[in-house]
Amino acid sequence: MPWQEPPQKRTYACNGEVIATLRQKREWTQHKLAQLAGYSNRLIAKAEAGLPIMAVTVVDLADSLSTDEQPVYPEDLISDPVAMAKCYIGAQYEHGADCITQVRHFLDENILMKWNGDPAVFPFTGEHRGVEALQRAIGTFFSMITPPPDHDWRPWYRFVGQGNEVIVWGQNWMGPIGRPLSEPMKLVHRFVFRRGKLVFHEVLFDAMQGAKYLEEAGMRD
Repeated sequence: MPWQEPPQKRTYACNGEVIATLRQKREWTQHKLAQLAGYSNRLIAKAEAGLPIMAVTVVDLADSLSTDEQPVYPEDLISDPVAMAKCYIGAQYEHGADCITQVRHFLDENILMKWNGDPAVFPFTGEHRGVEALQRAIGTFFSMITPPPDHDWRPWYRFVGQGNEVIVWGQNWMGPIGRPLSEPMKLVHRFVFRRGKLVFHEVLFDAMQGAKYLEEAGMRD
């Protein structure tokens, strides 16, 4: 798969964890990937160590790792999905309704956001396609929900990268405006990236517990 835009540098440092995860998912050794890509074992080890390799070599590795079910692009091998997922969640806690502005540079234009829950109870839930729809949903969310002041969210979240996907297990302290939570709500985020952009984001939470919090805050009948 070619670069979406011509590379700006001759060499790029690869995300070694992404390459290793994709390789292991196919049950390949480094030697097998080297054979398929037409390079030495040393170069594969270098790429998985996060050291710079030629831009054209990044393309060759992406082509070798691609499958019909899961195409791999050069940008996938040089991006850091876990870092972007952390940035996304951090922006929600630190910037509230303005969080999309903070992460806009890595959002795909056609991003799909899925939030579980009944839209009649949680008007921000459902499916939202595109950046503008996502911004509206986030705006609705923060018109009802707010993080506690000066809250350090980082100890409450665990991030696991799986190639171009990131699964996040979190304990959320954001609660109804004027009604801080007495205990966190467990939730799961799933992020999917392609070409270094976020293309899919899913949030799963306990809708019954969430409805109870809204009721206690007088936000539902």
